[in-house]
Amino acid sequence: MMKAKKRFILPKGGTDLDLGADFYIEMRGKKSLAVYSCRGIAEYSPQRIVLRLFSSKLCITGSDLLCDSYTNGAVLVSGAVASMAFTEEE
Repeated sequence: MMKAKKRFILPKGGTDLDLGADFYIEMRGKKSLAVYSCRGIAEYSPQRIVLRLFSSKLCITGSDLLCDSYTNGAVLVSGAVASMAFTEEE
């Protein structure tokens, strides 16, 4: 029986962020999300959190929103997430 071999060419470093994206978002249902490679928090309230990314901003709306942590460009947001939208960086 012949075994099939596949060769994967990964970018140097081999991480998801190296694949051309300047940020990475991980949703955990409608109650939590993580944003990686965030450059800062532009706006913060229980109804709206705006994060600065490299070439845009991410606006998260909902209720009881809370920035659980912000470490090394990784932001964890919890609460009832209603929507997310991208806007151009000003």
